[in-house]
Amino acid sequence: MEPLVLVIDDDERMRELISDILTAFNYRVIPAESSAEGLMSAFSQHPDVVLCDLVLPDALGFETAKALSSNEATRDVPVIFITGYPYLRQYSGMENCSILVKPFSMNAVVAAVREAIAKRVAVAPAQP
Repeated sequence: MEPLVLVIDDDERMRELISDILTAFNYRVIPAESSAEGLMSAFSQHPDVVLCDLVLPDALGFETAKALSSNEATRDVPVIFITGYPYLRQYSGMENCSILVKPFSMNAVVAAVREAIAKRVAVAPAQP
């Protein structure tokens, strides 16, 4: 089954752009326009990775990532922050998070998602 990606961004055009890119590369996509909507989707649908705008109308992306990491069902889900603030590129204060700086290319989006999923699979505990 194709990996499931949750895209949280209050900009409809950005959600559609990222969704179109990922769908073209055989990812399933759940769009959400707010942190609250994204968290509800994450807790119910368990995405493989989350792309989250850093500045949302109801929360900062960092707060959204903290909520994901504090829930047992989503604590291991990688979060890729989407931001136009390039100085955050080196942000490493949160485990399991990375930064995708706008403007980005189609290849950068796909590479970031692939890398996040690969890291998650690499650290997943072995199933009995």
